[in-house]
Amino acid sequence: MRRDVLKRAASICMREFDFLRTEFGYSEPEVTIVGQSGFYVRYLGPVTGVEVGWLLGIDEGLYVEIARLRDGRFPPEEEARPDKPIDIFDLESLEDFLGFERELDDEALARLPDEQTAGAMARSLRVCGEALLRGDLSLLGPLETWCKESLRADLVRFYGEEGARRFGW
Repeated sequence: MRRDVLKRAASICMREFDFLRTEFGYSEPEVTIVGQSGFYVRYLGPVTGVEVGWLLGIDEGLYVEIARLRDGRFPPEEEARPDKPIDIFDLESLEDFLGFERELDDEALARLPDEQTAGAMARSLRVCGEALLRGDLSLLGPLETWCKESLRADLVRFYGEEGARRFGW
């Protein structure tokens, strides 16, 4: 994919998520174009950060992640483990945890973002993540527990109890 097309899509996301800066006092966005396969836009708040991105490939597409910052920076992406804290949560997990009905299906998320798809994700973040965006992290404990329980249930469903244990769950 051409870099100018990716830059245009990143600009759309920046416009739709500008409320992070104007309403919640987050930093100016930092944009990174990932070769010819995608982009991400990062915003830093006092205790949480938001990454909006799009990646080309299987099981990829438009995504939003909320991160518990470490020393004012995004933590490294790490595999979820039962004995380690989770610092990065995707918006989809937060929506599921809260019982929020998504506006977009997987097909819409797979396409390069436009005003409609980026706007829908921004609205969802604003509704589902408002407390987190304001720095209230009290939701993270229950969300983390729910994410770990969901992951374990998926592993058991696909691999059985013994398989889940082999993966450390």
